[in-house]
Amino acid sequence: QKITSQSAISEIKRITKIKQANQFPVIEFWNHGLDHIKRKGKGEFVESRSLQTERLIKSQQITKKNSLLTSRSFGAPFNITAGNDSDT
Repeated sequence: QKITSQSAISEIKRITKIKQANQFPVIEFWNHGLDHIKRKGKGEFVESRSLQTERLIKSQQITKKNSLLTSRSFGAPFNITAGNDSDT
């Protein structure tokens, strides 16, 4: 069977509906940033809050466009954050 973008998206959507006994999904796709680049020891999410928000929105849009999924979890690349973003 030839794998196409549409068949891959259909399979991803099928898998994300599978639930564990506690009703949580078996797998989840999470947002891990836009470019995952470390800049001079700094991670992607050490900029101003507005730039962090802009990058999150852009990465969400790309994920939605390419996979038809919405990431509901986030993990900063290299686990580096600005320290002022706990409520963003």
